[in-house]
Amino acid sequence: MPNPGELSGASSGSSSGFHVSTPEAFNFSNPASWSQWRKRFERYAKVSGLSTKPDSEKIDALLYIMGEKSEEILLQMQKVPTVYDDMIQALESHFIPRRNILFERFQFNSRVQLPGENIDSFIAAVHALAANCNLGALKEEFIRDRIVVGMLDKKTSEKMQLEAKLTLSDAILYARQAELQSQQNSVLQQQQSSLNVIAKQENTPKSFNTSKRPQHPEVKCKYCGLAQHKREICPARRSTCRGC
Repeated sequence: MPNPGELSGASSGSSSGFHVSTPEAFNFSNPASWSQWRKRFERYAKVSGLSTKPDSEKIDALLYIMGEKSEEILLQMQKVPTVYDDMIQALESHFIPRRNILFERFQFNSRVQLPGENIDSFIAAVHALAANCNLGALKEEFIRDRIVVGMLDKKTSEKMQLEAKLTLSDAILYARQAELQSQQNSVLQQQQSSLNVIAKQENTPKSFNTSKRPQHPEVKCKYCGLAQHKREICPARRSTCRGC
């Protein structure tokens, strides 16, 4: 029997026949990761062609790739589902306890953009929290409101609040544009500051410290004691030295 990672698109019925790596086994010690793992498995099922197989084959592949502990979960079920969607629902109920909607919505409504957090990370976090709040048809409006109210750029937030027909897409676009503009302005200001410093240095007159210039010793005439000059013009050229 092949290992989960050895299954291929050809063996799973993929029309293209290319190799498709199976997802890693489910981490049973982290039940909260079930939703993410299930999405990964369902994407694999589509790419490999498994999704077109009978429910019995899909269930077998699901449990096999999950790992050995999936058999223990089956033993806990009063009735083992034979329909794939029912099996997914049963595993969903096993791994994800009933959510406290009040607490989930509290977390959602408390989420604000953190210092240093870029707008895309904040938007992704808001979407993730909204997924657990059972917001129904108003989900996009709640997400829009949380982005507008929770973003750090209060000037842009106030402008968006004045938009009567602001959609979620509009709010995301405006928030991204505002962040990009702020980043560009910061770069321009830094460059301008650097140019101002260079210009100031170039316009500052250079001072010369004459005290550091090398001084040549003054040479005196050995006959008269005055500054060095030619012998024929020396005042003492015809005099006799009395010190000799």
